[in-house]
Amino acid sequence: MSDAAPRMSAFSRRRRFSASHVRARLAQLDALLAEVDAWLAGARAHRDAIDADLRGNLFVAQGFAAQVLDRLGQGEAAVRALRDGLEGTRSAFAELPLAETDDGRIPEPVSA
Repeated sequence: MSDAAPRMSAFSRRRRFSASHVRARLAQLDALLAEVDAWLAGARAHRDAIDADLRGNLFVAQGFAAQVLDRLGQGEAAVRALRDGLEGTRSAFAELPLAETDDGRIPEPVSA
């Protein structure tokens, strides 16, 4: 049996990331969050316009406007929930442990 000290395995060592890598991923997430925010703003404006159109229309069945607005609201809520998940992902990336040195390499953007 050897008297050498046990070595840390790759599984027990915590991986560290370059600051350039983390900044690049945060920038990607920020851009995606901005796109989602713009979509939500457009969806709200669209819903408000539909509400105004339906409210003043004599030929729309009673209750139909409420159904339409409810469905649009459900869609917005689903997108807001996904946005919350993106915020969580961004927070997790911001907390990644950084390497002591930064090689300056910017990773390729992650595509959908």
